Amino acid sequence: MNKGPYTIQQILIDNFTKFVLTTFFSRMNLFRKEVLENVFKVMNCKKGLGYAKYKCPNHPSHIKYLPFTCKSRSCPSCGVKATNKWSTWINNSFPNKPVFHITYTIPDDLHKFFFDNRKYLKYLLKASGEAMTSWFSDRDYGVPAITSVLHTSGSKLNWHPHVHMLISCGALKGNKWIARNTIPQSVIHNRFKAILLKCIRPFFEGDLHRIYLKRWYCHIKKIENIKVTINYISRYIKHPPIGQSRITYYDKKLISFTYKDYREDINKELTCSVFDFIHLFISHIPKKYQKYICHFGLMANRVFSMFQFVLKRLNLLPKQISSLSFRSSILTYSGNDPLLCPLCKSLLEFISFGFSSNSYFPSVLFKYFPLCS
Repeated sequence: MNKGPYTIQQILIDNFTKFVLTTFFSRMNLFRKEVLENVFKVMNCKKGLGYAKYKCPNHPSHIKYLPFTCKSRSCPSCGVKATNKWSTWINNSFPNKPVFHITYTIPDDLHKFFFDNRKYLKYLLKASGEAMTSWFSDRDYGVPAITSVLHTSGSKLNWHPHVHMLISCGALKGNKWIARNTIPQSVIHNRFKAILLKCIRPFFEGDLHRIYLKRWYCHIKKIENIKVTINYISRYIKHPPIGQSRITYYDKKLISFTYKDYREDINKELTCSVFDFIHLFISHIPKKYQKYICHFGLMANRVFSMFQFVLKRLNLLPKQISSLSFRSSILTYSGNDPLLCPLCKSLLEFISFGFSSNSYFPSVLFKYFPLCS
């Protein structure tokens, strides 16, 4: 048994090559080019992607190497910075008002369809946005701020596509903000179903009417503190589907991790083989250029700058927060400035870039890459 804490990087280094050799042809729909690309990045993050070399002007013998990171959303380390950056942007852009947090889910019958046809996941975002904007438009309630975020994983790392939406409790009408304290759940719920099924009808082989009659879940909750909800939502779009702190056991054969059982509202532990864990993990790596975030209303890209100007003039924007730079984030979390000499506290001088000899280049990744979809 390896001693914790356990890292996803080490789990992939230990097992991914064997996983590909053993399961490639039996799970070919799982292996996509972006999967191999992202796994390669995670395995080499801070190890084999090169480094920047610095020295102290007063102590030339003191050399410091700062390794390059992979910038992959499947990397727990890189995901933290991306999550914080996106959360800060949303906090700065959303009106300084309470919000509704809406969760849209779909019946199990549609899970396999979206797993096999990931390009149609975009219709989940489209349906959630159009259901809400059309309701506001039909009643002439003004223009709300809406951000929809797609999640593909459940708490057990299972394939469970669903949408989280943030929508302002109110809307901008003319030059006035009109507050709104309720949204009819059943109306929005039925609109979402109708729009989604209409979008996928040309591509779905099956009885959509039967699926329409099944139970679809839509939950609406009013939130006073938007920051907590934003942090929860952003954690799964700029971060792997599982946090490393949830992994409780790993011995190169079996792995255990905690998850929340929402029906019983308690935390439980799940144990599975390492191969099954890797299967679950890489199934949530998105297609290249796949949209996982969509903005509507005041947040829509085409009118964002104009409405931000209006909201600022009406004093509806919160106090602006700046995201931390690489240097500031390390200083904040560790208390150490990476660019100061520990001996004299002088600013380190850049010397050159370099490449590490410790790169992980599993030949199997390049052998099977051309066969991936």
